[in-house]
Amino acid sequence: MPKKFANENTKVIAARERKAAAKKDEHDKKKKDDEERKRQEILRRKEENRKLVEAEMNSLSGKIIPVITQKVTRATIDQHREAEIKHQIDEQKRKQLEAQKIEMVKVYCGRECVCYTLEELNGITAGDVVDKVLLERECGTLVIMQCTAKMLVYALFRCIEATKYVLTVLARSGSLFPNDVKLSNLDIGENDVLRVVLKEDETRDVKAKFSETALKECYKMFDSLNKEESGYVSSLHLAETGPTQSAPLPVITHDMLRQAMAFAYGGPSTVNVPTPSPSSSRNSELRARYSAELAQLVDFGFTDELTNLSVLETSEGNVEVALELLISMREDI
Repeated sequence: MPKKFANENTKVIAARERKAAAKKDEHDKKKKDDEERKRQEILRRKEENRKLVEAEMNSLSGKIIPVITQKVTRATIDQHREAEIKHQIDEQKRKQLEAQKIEMVKVYCGRECVCYTLEELNGITAGDVVDKVLLERECGTLVIMQCTAKMLVYALFRCIEATKYVLTVLARSGSLFPNDVKLSNLDIGENDVLRVVLKEDETRDVKAKFSETALKECYKMFDSLNKEESGYVSSLHLAETGPTQSAPLPVITHDMLRQAMAFAYGGPSTVNVPTPSPSSSRNSELRARYSAELAQLVDFGFTDELTNLSVLETSEGNVEVALELLISMREDI
């Protein structure tokens, strides 16, 4: 013990120790209260941030957001905002697609397509559909612009035999609709596909006189065709020799036109036009070449693959021509 306190009273020493202990207790209490105050302040700020996040999310989505129990950060707020914006964009795109995806029935006539809603089909007949197609493509006149020469030839065949053939509607099942039938009475569903095809009119006289005017028009068109593509006519079943500088244009007879008509559309002909089946060695090649066309024919109810390959080879992949050939073959059976 230091000399200074050697003779100090023990009571004084005890009082000093008590005072120091009380001072230490007071300091510890203040420190503890300060820590508690800081903790409460942090909790209060967290609660305020949580409420701000809820208010912000409610303003973005317009609906009540459940209480967020996890730690809230600025990154969380940004993430929620981006997710909400993405959701709104996706919802807008979905509504646009639904608006475009109205229950449509597509009617094809060659490359032209006319669309109807199921509501528009109520009260109209197959003949009305054909009339609309004819009106839109100006059928009856030889107006087929910007097309291949072969399409032009097919158009001529259609024009020449128009007095004995009618357009009718082909269902996906491969059956032909009578022109006076109400389409609302048929089993036509949304996004269904119909085709307008050429069919022999059984109510008309098959032996009717051939139109000389149409034949003259045919000569003009073939003359123009030969000037554009020399020798093209001879590649079809229209003439044995093509035009040359020293020879006149090939003589297009009525029988030739009927034969060409049968080749192109499956109509009756005075000359037998065979449709040979492809050899087994070519089946795989044709199947690969016409895979998409084969699928379309199957969709219309024609499931005989060999027959389909044969008509596709004959029509060189033209599905419209192949369909009409198959219909003609089915009616002949």
